[in-house]
Amino acid sequence: ESDAGKYSCYGTETEGSRSSQWSDEVTLTVSGEARTVLSVSPQKWLTEGDPVTLNCEVNGSSTGWTFSWFTVLSVNTDLSVRYEPLSDSSRGDGGKYTVSSVALKHTGVYVCRAERGKPASFTTYSNTQPLWVTGVSPPVSLIISPSRTQHFTSDSLSLSCEDQSNSDGWTVRRYTESRGLKDCSSVWGSQTGSTC
Repeated sequence: ESDAGKYSCYGTETEGSRSSQWSDEVTLTVSGEARTVLSVSPQKWLTEGDPVTLNCEVNGSSTGWTFSWFTVLSVNTDLSVRYEPLSDSSRGDGGKYTVSSVALKHTGVYVCRAERGKPASFTTYSNTQPLWVTGVSPPVSLIISPSRTQHFTSDSLSLSCEDQSNSDGWTVRRYTESRGLKDCSSVWGSQTGSTC
């Protein structure tokens, strides 16, 4: 951005004393790196059959971009990220990716990116947006034990996922921006049935 400003030039003879007049000025405008912002509507917690739209916007300029969407496959130990493009991910102007009826397979973490021009100029990958899709089933509750509003770093606690009748078949998982989706037993606790 520090290169922005007005530029002009002139020429001189290599072997001689003549020089040209100054050229007309040209103005160079440099904008910051184009970034994308991803949002979800109407919500990221969904039940099978719900519609959902991923909205990808480029800061500063929304015209002339082609958008692509990706799922986050994994976050490696060195914090590098693996992305997989959605099979029908390349769309034109507008930056909207709509699923009219979500299924369980749509659960995941999504990002978008935009490009324009030839040669192509790419934005950075957007922020991550998780989508959670549950089957048509009784509503579930996360039970925290001991049940209190404040916990301390030396405390142990249990997290259990239950519907109205029992906890069979449910699994507690955790999502964070840096580590993605993790099972309880993989990093941060131990799993016993539906309790972490």
